[in-house]
Amino acid sequence: MKCVFCDKELKLVSEEFLQPYGGGEVQFIFCYGSCKFDLSSGTTVYRGFVCDDCAEKYVKKMKLQLSEM
Repeated sequence: MKCVFCDKELKLVSEEFLQPYGGGEVQFIFCYGSCKFDLSSGTTVYRGFVCDDCAEKYVKKMKLQLSEM
């Protein structure tokens, strides 16, 4: 798997959880309102991975939401 921003190769910790070493999963979620990426009558989700270095640049622009596992 590669980082969606810089193409750095990321190795998965486990195929079961799809969690990479040195990075994490990102989701772009689109629905009504998106003119380019809403592909269904519900919600369209794109999943990918981001390395820790790229995430460090972008997470400060995003809203934090903690969840319990």
